Amino acid sequence: MFVNLVLLLSCLSGVATPSTVDATVVNKAICEVIPNEIQNEFDGTEWSLASDYETIEDENPNFAREQIIAELYSKKKGSISNDYEINDEEFWAIVLNLWPSQYGTAKSLTQRASTQAQVYYPDLDCYQDDGDAFRHTYWSALLSYEFGSNFALKITTAHESETEEGIDKQMDLHNNMNGTILFNEWQSKFSSTSIDSKTDIGDFIYHCIANGEIYDCVKIDTTTQKLVYTSLGGSNEAKYNLRSNVNSVLIPDYGYEEQYFFYTKSKVINSTGGEAINTRRKRTGYIEEEFIVLSPRRSNAGLAYLEFIFDHPVDAICVDLTMWSNSELLDTSNSSAYIASSTDGNRYPIQLDFLRDVTLSKDRTKPNQYRIIFPENTTRFMFVVSTPAVGNRNKGRLCIGDMDILFKNTEY
Repeated sequence: MFVNLVLLLSCLSGVATPSTVDATVVNKAICEVIPNEIQNEFDGTEWSLASDYETIEDENPNFAREQIIAELYSKKKGSISNDYEINDEEFWAIVLNLWPSQYGTAKSLTQRASTQAQVYYPDLDCYQDDGDAFRHTYWSALLSYEFGSNFALKITTAHESETEEGIDKQMDLHNNMNGTILFNEWQSKFSSTSIDSKTDIGDFIYHCIANGEIYDCVKIDTTTQKLVYTSLGGSNEAKYNLRSNVNSVLIPDYGYEEQYFFYTKSKVINSTGGEAINTRRKRTGYIEEEFIVLSPRRSNAGLAYLEFIFDHPVDAICVDLTMWSNSELLDTSNSSAYIASSTDGNRYPIQLDFLRDVTLSKDRTKPNQYRIIFPENTTRFMFVVSTPAVGNRNKGRLCIGDMDILFKNTEY
């Protein structure tokens, strides 16, 4: 199954990369810097960025902080070899958010994540694979632990600022952001029993990588060059019981007729895990033994839907979606296609708009997978397509493929 991801990432707010430093910007950022009294362990890591700051400060005792930073930036730009081994956006994220005494800690976390990836995945290249996913997720989690999630997102996003656009950058940005989420999860549920926090965070991330679909950790399928969920790691359900339980609904499991009914039909279907699921559908059928297909565009129709109803909460789904062809006549001016969810059977807020939020495949031999996360206590969701009720052929066809349903683990 493939993953089509919409990345919502924080930008470097107020952090610029000018050739000269605006003292107003620097002073404003310094006011928001982590308090000086917070002392992070140095881990014995030395970094010329910190030592050069101290040298400039010693040689220019009358310099204000913003002047020291300006001189430090000039030194970085004048270094052909980039002694600090960071790009401009990383530089500004660091110097505007950390004290010099914290620079070494920041560097040590980068080294720790890389080293630990090799320890956990000695047989992998740690490039576009499970080991690579672990390194980025763990790095971001460590930064969140030491400096907070906001800084973690700033520096990891800055790190990718000069990376070429493409699937590799998507993977890294996604796992970087997910690392902050997983750290918060570890902190709220498991930190109270931790003896060595950094090691325990690594073990938890290793567990998450082994269960990538549940924890939203991704790697690259080198054959298709698409994002897929990770699966290699050390699942430790005794220590970190799973966030969700996964049940699959495969296309043949529905048992629907190869027909688009003009009236509502109900049917109970069973997932691979034995979960009984109530469904309601209209203008939805199992077409040509390929997909479950919604088709609203036809005279006397205009609306197609498929609703799933559960006895207990659903966290998310991972579902393959595509249009039947490239001529389904769905347009945002007069049509809609979306998935909505409900906690009470009355209100159904839209969770993903298929015509506005994403670009669905128009080649049904190449569906994309979408991960849709539902609000807490969701017990219903439905796929809906509406369009003018015209024509004598079935059009507006949205195809639903295999689907994994993530049920909330009540013990988590």
